[in-house]
Amino acid sequence: MRVYPVSDVEVSSPTGAPAEVSVEQTGSITHLRIGSPDRTVQGTQTYVIAYTVRGAFNRITEPAPGGTSPVAPYDELYWNITGSQWEVPIERAQVTVTAPRAASTVSCFRGEQGSTDTCDATAGATSSFSAVDL
Repeated sequence: MRVYPVSDVEVSSPTGAPAEVSVEQTGSITHLRIGSPDRTVQGTQTYVIAYTVRGAFNRITEPAPGGTSPVAPYDELYWNITGSQWEVPIERAQVTVTAPRAASTVSCFRGEQGSTDTCDATAGATSSFSAVDL
């Protein structure tokens, strides 16, 4: 099991919803509690969540087909952005990932674990991903 340290968590709400945040680590899961313990939020709200993750890239080295020579090593980020334990629907999730180097290719999947249902993804110095109706 790998644990990825999450730090510098910042939350805001352009729709004016309470954006207090508490961060709790349970094993390999980081829980963010966002809102206000004294106020129930009604209606559609938007939250902007920013955080830093260290050590999340996997270094991939694989032999070339036929095992003659290795493929150049590359880095992979495999990240579950929203988690799966929400009690309310997520109308839209948008994510940007800024890394030390620009991404050359990206893939995005949505749905239950193991799903092959794709979502929108764009590679670059800051890569972006989005999905609707989660």
